[in-house]
Amino acid sequence: MQKRDQAHVCSCGASFFRAAELRAHKDSCRKRGSFLCIVCDEVFTQRVQLDRHWNKKHFVNSQCCDCEWRASAPLRLAEHALEEHAKRICGCCGIENPEEDHVATEHWKRLAKSVALKKRDRKR
Repeated sequence: MQKRDQAHVCSCGASFFRAAELRAHKDSCRKRGSFLCIVCDEVFTQRVQLDRHWNKKHFVNSQCCDCEWRASAPLRLAEHALEEHAKRICGCCGIENPEEDHVATEHWKRLAKSVALKKRDRKR
């Protein structure tokens, strides 16, 4: 195995080309997160994990207000409205012509400093 010569190395041994990649890895490696779901206060290490959580726990299949089409995810609803009805909407709440940062300011929050993740109770 060839060892990469890189400037950004985690204490676990993982190495990265960019400092930003190392910072993101450290949160995950240390069980810390900075993406907060404002609905249930659950914290995630990556934005994609928060998006997956939102789709599974908080998004109910939503019907387009202009036709009978049903969306299975917020992004699909927003894409449908734009492609089929030439309308910009927020797929999460349906607001028309949202600001560019609407989802980031209204539906989730990136914490300034990462926090320890809570251990989740698992049903057996």
